[in-house]
Amino acid sequence: MARPASVKSRFFMRPMAQADNLIMAAAGEGDISQGFHNLIAMFQVLWNAGYRPEIDLTEWLTHHKAEQNKPNPDDPDDK
Repeated sequence: MARPASVKSRFFMRPMAQADNLIMAAAGEGDISQGFHNLIAMFQVLWNAGYRPEIDLTEWLTHHKAEQNKPNPDDPDDK
């Protein structure tokens, strides 16, 4: 039986599905370790922009993109 997850863990050894392996390889240009680090960095960017795991990512991205494309009435260059 595996140990429960903890933020104090030093190693993250879990079986991976083939699809997960392919995603991490793509994120790391063939290197799954680099892909893992790239995915963590990507999540940090999303978190800093306001995304939270309980939110549907596709809906959040659609809304976030729409918000970025809205004209800013306080910006004279944004008409």
